[in-house]
Amino acid sequence: MSLINPKEAVAQAYATGRAVGAFNVDSLDMQAGVIDGAIAGGSPIIIQVTSDTLDLWGWARFTGLLIKEAENAEVSVGLHLDHSTRLDDILKAIDLGFTSVMYDGSVLPVHENIKNTRTIVEMAHKHGVMVEAELGHVGRSGEPPDWEAVTTASEALEFFEATEVDSLAVAIGTRHGKLTHPDRVNFKALEEIKTLVTCPLVLHGASGVPDELLGKIIVLGISKVNIGTELRRIWWRSVDQARGAKTRLALHEASRAIARYVEHKIRVLSRA
Repeated sequence: MSLINPKEAVAQAYATGRAVGAFNVDSLDMQAGVIDGAIAGGSPIIIQVTSDTLDLWGWARFTGLLIKEAENAEVSVGLHLDHSTRLDDILKAIDLGFTSVMYDGSVLPVHENIKNTRTIVEMAHKHGVMVEAELGHVGRSGEPPDWEAVTTASEALEFFEATEVDSLAVAIGTRHGKLTHPDRVNFKALEEIKTLVTCPLVLHGASGVPDELLGKIIVLGISKVNIGTELRRIWWRSVDQARGAKTRLALHEASRAIARYVEHKIRVLSRA
């Protein structure tokens, strides 16, 4: 297959009531596992990395390796810069060949988030790059509790119409890196947003969402699902179990474990 702009894959998922899996990786063995899982699951995927990961490995070096693997994969792969708050990082990612970027202005006042997102949409679209933004805020450990904010339908409509963003991450009660109890998920908010907003919606903090609950969320309108923390948990469990083995064997087993998880998750996202 090839490296793709994932906009079409996400739009197709939106049209058919499914979701595309977007998996955060920190290393090449993790990426290999994600791609192998996607091949087994028979679905396009999105590989996601953060600026922190690229800072550690080197932007040009790591991006080049990710792109090479994506281009040689037997499945379509999008490459996405996740949760970027800096315009310079987004410009760098586009120049290096990323096919999708996320600007995260979710902790800013809405008018400022709109302004910045609009600037990035105009710039990225000139290069054929998909843009995701976040409205409301999906919390994580260590952040002030008052940062968390559920997205309202009226805000989402205003944001989408003002920015013309390709996909919109909404806050409906999930949290990054933490198990989500069904009682926390605001299904009503998601249904209302889906009714008004015509772009694909994105779920962040999906690692802690049980499969049955995730399936329900997809039916209600989520078209892209981000998973990162669970991949790291799987990686560490596998590496710990292989303690004392050759490093190559430990990393291979971790990659295989990730592949099995990704294949399973793709089937959930496809509602198969």
